[in-house]
Amino acid sequence: MKKLMTITAILYFILAGCSPQKMHTYDTSRVEEAVGSLSFDPQVPTEIPFEPSDIQVDTPEMGEGKMLAIQYFSEGNESFLFRAINENENALDFTTEDIEISESQQGRYGENGDLKTLRWENDEVIYEVFANDDISKSQLLKVARKAEAIK
Repeated sequence: MKKLMTITAILYFILAGCSPQKMHTYDTSRVEEAVGSLSFDPQVPTEIPFEPSDIQVDTPEMGEGKMLAIQYFSEGNESFLFRAINENENALDFTTEDIEISESQQGRYGENGDLKTLRWENDEVIYEVFANDDISKSQLLKVARKAEAIK
């Protein structure tokens, strides 16, 4: 009986470690306000890989237009930056790997030290997600796959 319980416990922990991480929704009201100030309608993540404790939204000037920048933070020091740009491409591009975001959407992924980035373009808007080692490549893909227009 003791052996069966031990095997069951080990299998439980193995399966729990292999299960996909849960994505979390968040209040998009601050993001909606910022999107209203842009001259384009970007898609934004509707689900992220952790429960956010803070979200910072900015729309800095970029050339002739603006960029949407959203920084997500968790209580456990996880964070990532999501950006949408329709004017200029980012000169900081260390993506090296073609990656499929969906059947109809291709992107590029890269790592530079502990910084990871995922880039893709949709309807003349360039999207970028930057994260450190706390966020995995598969989590970045989930963020990209959960990006949609908000109104």
